Amino acid sequence: MTDESLATQVRRVWIGSRKARERIAAGLAIPGALLWAMQALGAWIQSQEGKWQSTAYLSAGDSTITADNLLALLGVAFLHIVVLLGIGAVLLLRGKPSGRYLVVAGSALVVLGQVFAAVLAAIPIDAFSTSAPANLVFATPLVIFPVATIACLLNSGCREN
Repeated sequence: MTDESLATQVRRVWIGSRKARERIAAGLAIPGALLWAMQALGAWIQSQEGKWQSTAYLSAGDSTITADNLLALLGVAFLHIVVLLGIGAVLLLRGKPSGRYLVVAGSALVVLGQVFAAVLAAIPIDAFSTSAPANLVFATPLVIFPVATIACLLNSGCREN
């Protein structure tokens, strides 16, 4: 019987479970990509609705961003997340190291986007004061899934022997 510290035992288990953690991360990334694809479509559809057309959202000096432009930009941003998560998950399942970086990047964008959306939701702005767009982007509890995905892909500085 060896005298290993608990930290060493935990590290060994963590390293040994790498393949399982990558599969869990891919299992979280694939539905995430599908969800964000629906969000991209929803944002684009909402950008076409008459109530958002030419409604001022933010203005700074002579520059104004309208609600429909913001929704269209969100749709494009969501599509970037879809590509990162989708391609990253496929590459992860195929055992390619680059998949890990794509999934982490996509998940990090989701977390940053959720923080950004929470800040924007806290600002009382005329365009969305009566009814905010029905998007999951404003549901900040959804940060749990990308954080769990990132946690599954952490190496903790350890190397397999």
